[in-house]
Amino acid sequence: ANSAFVLSTQWLRESAMADSLPLAVVVVGGAGCLGRPLVRRWAAKIHSASNSHGNNECAKMSKGPKVVSLDKRPNPEADVNILVDLLDTQAVEEQLFGSFNVQAMIVAVKPPLVGPSYQAFMELNAAAVCELVQSAERHNVGQFVYASSIACSNHWAPHVNSKENDPEANPSLTELHSAYDLSKALAERFVLKHHSETGTRTASIRMGGLYGEDDDPYWFRRIPLGISFDVGGDPKVPLIDSNYVENVAEAMLRVADRLASDASVGGRFYYYTHGDRPASQQEISWQLAKQEGRWLLTIPWWLHGHVVSCMRVLTTLPLMLPHSPFHQPAGRALSPTSYFSTGSMWGMAWVNQTFDNTLFKSTFGYSHTYTVEEAAEEIHKAAVQRKLATSGTKWWHAFFCTFSLAFRGLRNKKD
Repeated sequence: ANSAFVLSTQWLRESAMADSLPLAVVVVGGAGCLGRPLVRRWAAKIHSASNSHGNNECAKMSKGPKVVSLDKRPNPEADVNILVDLLDTQAVEEQLFGSFNVQAMIVAVKPPLVGPSYQAFMELNAAAVCELVQSAERHNVGQFVYASSIACSNHWAPHVNSKENDPEANPSLTELHSAYDLSKALAERFVLKHHSETGTRTASIRMGGLYGEDDDPYWFRRIPLGISFDVGGDPKVPLIDSNYVENVAEAMLRVADRLASDASVGGRFYYYTHGDRPASQQEISWQLAKQEGRWLLTIPWWLHGHVVSCMRVLTTLPLMLPHSPFHQPAGRALSPTSYFSTGSMWGMAWVNQTFDNTLFKSTFGYSHTYTVEEAAEEIHKAAVQRKLATSGTKWWHAFFCTFSLAFRGLRNKKD
């Protein structure tokens, strides 16, 4: 009886403490490719809702939650930045849940494929996310939306308009031999198992290649000197779904909103891999090149295979060089190296990956914010604005330096 009383008293104390903290919604990975548009859109929605109340006392009381970015890098568009490594669970507990009453979380952590080791994928994609959802559960976070991946369906097995209930969309964990695929699938299963209608409501969105930011993986569309390249049109080229990052950001916010009012949509994953229509990688490259006035160079599909084979050899050789066998943690024999090489990652381009988005669109009533053509226009506009801002900054810096030197020369003459 005494222990029950102590637990009850502790729960009341923690609940009162949480009520006294400022409200927040959190984007984990808020400075990343997907995180940045999520932060911007979430902040705009909250600020718009607050402004609609006017300037009376009620408006001041309903300013809405802070938009918090949890990342190792800052995001200037967030209301609050918590600069912390997601692997440091104690720091996350103290700096996030110790400072805010978190209402909703969107996990937008998507590490690059090339660079992280097997261990890094498992630690970040699986272990850190599992710890995070348990913390969210303990602190009564209302909605927890996970940015998953088509990797959970197996990047290395072909999919043609796969649906959520198809057997090939739900492989066993032992079928996933890639570290990235396995780590994402483990995290997704753990997140969905923790769905509770009366507690933390969870959902997972499986997405494909995201494009539209300077740090997206499609660097070959942004080569200097006005050049981009891709594989030429060929019926043999596999189709791989891809989506504009702004569409995905808006989709995830719709999921969070719907979860808040309807628990029945949670506890499962959805495919959201394209916007208004499926578009091949080649069409997207052509649309972007047309908007930006670039020369789009194409190589035949048969030649692409030889290029990838050569790249696989060249980029794998450095990973085979000796590396340190000393002071490795947990009994590890050698320092970890990148799981993927550039060449081995390119091998995914040979595997068809298309998915049926009907369930997502019918459940959440959302298809897209931008069509493929509109997305290309928006990307071009953003690129132009960045160039203007950069050139403007350079011009102002040059002007300031010139003025300073001239002023100093006049002063020296007077002296």
